[in-house]
Amino acid sequence: MTEAHSPPGPDLLTDPLFTIRTGTDTEQHPLPRLLSLLLSGEGVSGFPELAAEQQSHFWRFLVRCAAKALHEMGISVREANGRPGGTLEQEIAAVLAGLAPEGAWILYQPDPVTPGFLQIPTPDGQSPGKGNNYGARSLGLLTSVLGGKNHERKSDVARELTPEQTVYAVIEYQLSAVFGGRGNYETQLLGSRSGAGSGVPFMGARIGDSYEESFRHDVGVLLDGWAESARQLGGDTWALWAEPWDGRSQLGSERLDPAFIPIARMIRLDAPRDGRFHGVWFRPTDVGRVRDHTDGGVLGDPLTPLVPDPKTGSPKVRGALRKGYDYTEVVRLLFGSPDLGGTPSPSVRVLAARGDDQRTDLRVVFEGTAYEQGKTGGFHHREVLLPPSGTDWISDPAPVRLAHERMLQDVRDAKGALRGSARILLNGELRKREGDAAKTDAFAALLEQRVNASYLGHLWNAAAAIERGEEGWSAPWAEWLSYEAIEIFRSSLGLLPSSTGRRFEREISAEQYLQYKLAKLRGEISDDASDEMEVDAEPTEEEERPA
Repeated sequence: MTEAHSPPGPDLLTDPLFTIRTGTDTEQHPLPRLLSLLLSGEGVSGFPELAAEQQSHFWRFLVRCAAKALHEMGISVREANGRPGGTLEQEIAAVLAGLAPEGAWILYQPDPVTPGFLQIPTPDGQSPGKGNNYGARSLGLLTSVLGGKNHERKSDVARELTPEQTVYAVIEYQLSAVFGGRGNYETQLLGSRSGAGSGVPFMGARIGDSYEESFRHDVGVLLDGWAESARQLGGDTWALWAEPWDGRSQLGSERLDPAFIPIARMIRLDAPRDGRFHGVWFRPTDVGRVRDHTDGGVLGDPLTPLVPDPKTGSPKVRGALRKGYDYTEVVRLLFGSPDLGGTPSPSVRVLAARGDDQRTDLRVVFEGTAYEQGKTGGFHHREVLLPPSGTDWISDPAPVRLAHERMLQDVRDAKGALRGSARILLNGELRKREGDAAKTDAFAALLEQRVNASYLGHLWNAAAAIERGEEGWSAPWAEWLSYEAIEIFRSSLGLLPSSTGRRFEREISAEQYLQYKLAKLRGEISDDASDEMEVDAEPTEEEERPA
């Protein structure tokens, strides 16, 4: 690490740090200009220097900055959209500059008593490394994608980043949950502290292909919910990194501004070399920056889904799970369930309530990095088209829940039939044998993949048919499942070993069994029918476990 003798810089409020894509061209702008473009302009089509796992954290940061600026200015998103870009940029710059001490928007800040961007002052006023428990680390520390194996980044691998990339990395590090050893404590947007479902979630709205329209939507949702958030977060502390912190004391939630910028860790960037950053000073702490509050983390954030705490029943953040956003998780977060509940993020609830908008390009974006036992469980991204316009299933999800319950049972039955046919191929009989599970699950796993890719469209169709009062609403789904199950069976026979001498006989028996079970699934055979083919594979532990 180098001594802190380099001049400070760059400044997010004045230097053109942020690269945006505009069609086939790219432009670079300071933060106030970027916010004004998203609020009152058009043409932003991406951020080419932003890594996939950083997108949701950066978006949340931008939304909070814009909402705070407009709130201080006393104007709405609609009013901001009508302002000339240059005027709006100047006003936003003035507001953001006044929210933190001078120098607090500078990425590298050599003065240890002055905050740098998302970097608190050193508690003792001494430079990092001067006996104040800061340790020198690689910039590899600033990532949420890490783990013991099979991950592209390691916290102990040397990295070098441009100033723009460093900004994104610091935002990711301070707003996300990162497990990399002692001292990596959670952000206030953390889901669970137990490891499972601990990743910071993102459940946002995507309106067509417009970054600007989506951004204005999310900023508006945060502003509209300001008064409700202020009931629990009624303070004026917005730039948490500008507040002194000794790593032991905690800030009370009553001091937080409703659009506060979360911060989790004590770091200071080392001086850049040749225009690039190489190192960071890190001081470990096992104490969260903010005391646990508001029934487990209900922060009024427009991009956070909630679920009931199984112990208290109060809402809590639904973190990103290791399994990611499969179809069961998507349905739970969009529509809840009678027994387990689940609440969409405010951004999505408002989007779904646009009753006068007959658009067919409204999407929900799910993102999050999952963790398991202190290691990265995977970065997950999924985009889902909202149900057709004119439905009100998020506020009144009864048709979706009814269809979902039946359709899930059909999936279990189809997978059970495939497992049974696989056992016949392996053993010549349905009886389970020790060690069969991994082999017989192969067919069921293939069906699960196809269901995951197609389930939601079928669910929308089934729920619409229920609303129309159609009695045979489940028939198309049962037909689709049957076709897919048979196709998987016939095309994947080579996945299973079998006795060569009796292979053909077993294939015939296995397909007969599969056809019989699928006919029952479609309702072509009475449920009262009973013969030797009624023996079936029990659901796996994962299928029995609630979503």
